[in-house]
Amino acid sequence: SLIEAAVKSISFCSIEALESKRLGRILEIVLTVGNTLNNNRSKARGFRLDSLHKLLDTRSFDGSTTLLHYMIAYAERTDKDILKVAEDFPNLDKARKWTFSTIEQELQPLKTGLEALAAIGEQNPDEIKTPT
Repeated sequence: SLIEAAVKSISFCSIEALESKRLGRILEIVLTVGNTLNNNRSKARGFRLDSLHKLLDTRSFDGSTTLLHYMIAYAERTDKDILKVAEDFPNLDKARKWTFSTIEQELQPLKTGLEALAAIGEQNPDEIKTPT
């Protein structure tokens, strides 16, 4: 089923993310850059994933370079291997096509059917037989 395929691909991709040493090093750089930009006032031990878009929004004084450009240039100088991070995610193409709204759409008929069964059960509770 489509739901089973979605769950499998997302699960496999999640495992790949947990096991990717390259992704870990990238996130470490993001954290270090964030702490540096904050003048190490309070060394953060983490950051919210939804703040990653700021890597594209934060620009240099002349506006030509983003923080993401800087981080890529830094990686090219210090650890080119992390630029191959996509190799750690063979299931990403399958997993990224699934969104919460797509999964909800696929689950809607099942939800509707269960609600109908529950309504029938409430109308005729004596006819429901329990397995023995």
